[in-house]
Amino acid sequence: MEVKYPIEYEVEPERLEEGNHWLTVKLRNVGDEDLKLVKAQLNSLYSSNFIVDGLPKSFMELKRNETEEVPFEVTAFKTGDISVSLVAHRGMGGPPFYWESSPIPVVVGREKAELKSMFILTHPHVKLGETLEVEAMVHSVEDDEGLTVEFWIQTLGGPTVALKKVELKGLSAGEDEQAFASLKVERKGYHTVHAYLYDETGRIDYKSDTILVK
Repeated sequence: MEVKYPIEYEVEPERLEEGNHWLTVKLRNVGDEDLKLVKAQLNSLYSSNFIVDGLPKSFMELKRNETEEVPFEVTAFKTGDISVSLVAHRGMGGPPFYWESSPIPVVVGREKAELKSMFILTHPHVKLGETLEVEAMVHSVEDDEGLTVEFWIQTLGGPTVALKKVELKGLSAGEDEQAFASLKVERKGYHTVHAYLYDETGRIDYKSDTILVK
C-alpha cells in the first residue's frame, strides 16, 4: 500500500480489461487523529481513459489504525491514472480535512510487457544513512526492441524525485529481466518508491513499495 500522510491507500485490482468493472479502494488512517463524517471519491484524471460512475461514498468515521474498503464502479477504456480524495473532520466537531492521493495508474487491456514485481530490499529495521536496493522484475509478453523502467522516490513532506532510469533492450516474448536502483535513507518517516514501465507508446505498467523508517 502507498502512503500520503495521514492515509495509507491501495486500489484493487491494478489491471482491468476494457469495459465496466468495480474497483475497491482501501483506506487506512495512519495519522494521530480519528476522522469523522468521511466522504471518499474516486477521480478519473483523464475521462477518455476512465469514467467513474456514482456519487462520493460516505461513512461515519475512519479511526486511527483502522481500514475502510470502499467500492466504486468504473468504465475503463485504456491505461491511465485515477486518484482518491477525502473530505472529513479531524475528530468530532474538529476542523475540516481534505486529502487527495498521488495519481494511481491502472493498466487496461493487454500490454506488450508488465512489471511482475517491485520491492525495496530491506531488513525489518532501517537505519538512517543506510543504502537500500530497489528491484523491479520486467516480463516481456511480446518481442520488444526497447523498454524503460523509471524509479522515483517520495518521502513524507518531501518532493517526488527521480532515482534512476534503466533501459532494457531486445527482450524476447516470455523473457524476464531485472532493473535495479539504490535508495539512501536520509530521513525518518514513510518512503515510497515508484517504478514506471514505458515502451515507445508511453507508460504501460506501474508498481510501488513503501517502507517506514522510525
